[in-house]
Amino acid sequence: MKRNNGITLIALVVTIVVLLILAGVSISMLTGENGIITQAQKAKEQSEIGEEKEAISVAYSGAKIKNEGKEVTANDMQDQFNYNGTKANASGNIKVQFTESKRWYSIDGNGNIEGPFENEDEIVTERVNIVISKTPESEPSGGVLLKVEKVEGLDGDVILDDIDINNLSEDEKKDIIIKMRIYYR
Repeated sequence: MKRNNGITLIALVVTIVVLLILAGVSISMLTGENGIITQAQKAKEQSEIGEEKEAISVAYSGAKIKNEGKEVTANDMQDQFNYNGTKANASGNIKVQFTESKRWYSIDGNGNIEGPFENEDEIVTERVNIVISKTPESEPSGGVLLKVEKVEGLDGDVILDDIDINNLSEDEKKDIIIKMRIYYR
């Protein structure tokens, strides 16, 4: 009797199916939403953002030292970017755009960096100050009442005692809310 030492067609088909399943799993691990390539791209972007913030911080510190502690302007920042070889443009109330990534950042008077922003219009450079005082009365529950006395930083300072919220239309209330964007950390 002659014996054949070969693989059967069924064994070959099973092997191909298993290889296709493994290939599909591997491809999804590489390219899926949480795949290796996507995670690497996110990590690269976060690294670039960190480098950009570091470049802004270095330029701000250099400008602050050069100005002997006085207020830093956009021109001072641009001088430091040019000196450091950073490809960025500073303007206005210190808005910074990096030329390669097109990301925008803002810097306040204390050197705090906000961003990144996708475009310049997202940057808020004007802040609203709200003066709050403690009133002598207390809540029945034992809490303390706080009274908003004044809002500074809108077109003109607003004394809230002059505004009767009950007599405002819904559109006027929305307008006040839109103007009083409050940013807190």
